[in-house]
Amino acid sequence: MKLAPQFIKACLQRDEQSCKELFFMCYNTLMNISIRYQYNEADAKEAVNHSYLKILDGLNTYKSTESFKSWISKICVNTNIDFYRKHKRIY
Repeated sequence: MKLAPQFIKACLQRDEQSCKELFFMCYNTLMNISIRYQYNEADAKEAVNHSYLKILDGLNTYKSTESFKSWISKICVNTNIDFYRKHKRIY
C-alpha cells in the first residue's frame, strides 16, 4: 500500500474525503489485527477506531521510505495491547 504525498498532505489538513478514503483503505488491516486481540467484535471495532485516530494524529511522522501497511499494523497492535490493559479488569 503506497500513499501519494498529495494524499498524505490532504489527510494532514483533515480533508474529509481523504480521511474517509484513508479509513476505508486501512479498515481491513486494522480489523484483522484487532479481532485477534479483542474478546468480541464490538471491542475490536472500538480498537480500530482508536487505532485510526492515532494513525491520523501521527501521519506527519510517517516516512515514505517505510511500508505504510507495516506502520499502521504496528500502531494497531500497540493500541490493541493498550486497550486490553485498560479493560482487563472488566473481563
